Amino acid sequence: WIDPPARLLWYPSNDLNTRYGLLVAGYVTGEGSDVFGAKPFDAQYATSREAVELLHPGYSHHLRNPLAVSWEQIPYSEGPWLQREHFPADASALLEAPHGRVYFAGDGLVQSGVGIWQESAANSARYVVGQLAERVIQQRQTAALAAS
Repeated sequence: WIDPPARLLWYPSNDLNTRYGLLVAGYVTGEGSDVFGAKPFDAQYATSREAVELLHPGYSHHLRNPLAVSWEQIPYSEGPWLQREHFPADASALLEAPHGRVYFAGDGLVQSGVGIWQESAANSARYVVGQLAERVIQQRQTAALAAS
């Protein structure tokens, strides 16, 4: 994390240890994201270079093939994660409960309460696997009682 406007440099594992990796140099969210997104592409790229230079002096000249994406420009996406303050608790509870044989899991269903992308997706999957295991146990117990 760095001071705005770039806010975050991220080193994803994509192409790690290859000649040319991937660096997200300016992941801007929340306050200031609209202002940053409204800047021309060249200004966004310059800001990302400044962020890299701040953390890795002398290395920003290695940046190449820049790309800028705003979530609101991605079809069917309204953002990278769920904003709990805009999502009623009863709606969350409805999606987090099983519906017959249908179970939902995903980072937006923050059963763990964390709400951080991949970690939340993994925690949600663990939660649903636990629900499924409990269902199987109950079915087996019911079958055993019926057989006795």
